Amino acid sequence: MDRAELKRIATQDGLVGALFLDEGPLREHSVVFHPREADWAVYLTDERASVLGTTLRVFADEPDALEYMLHKLRQGAQAELAMERLRRRSRGQI
Repeated sequence: MDRAELKRIATQDGLVGALFLDEGPLREHSVVFHPREADWAVYLTDERASVLGTTLRVFADEPDALEYMLHKLRQGAQAELAMERLRRRSRGQI
């Protein structure tokens, strides 16, 4: 997988929160792709745009990092759907 393919899939599937650190600044609630000198890192940020250290993964090659990023974007989408169902249930809408 390359970056263009990940962006295409994310757009097609309505996945939000992808952030490529070499394309823009760190922001809150993101799945961050961080190209570094010798490797690639992927991690999540919280509501203050702080890195969630337990989510940090480092990869020796870019395609593996992008696959993990897509995985985390999909997990985030699933979690958001589950939270929305809980909110609706608590309001008696289900």
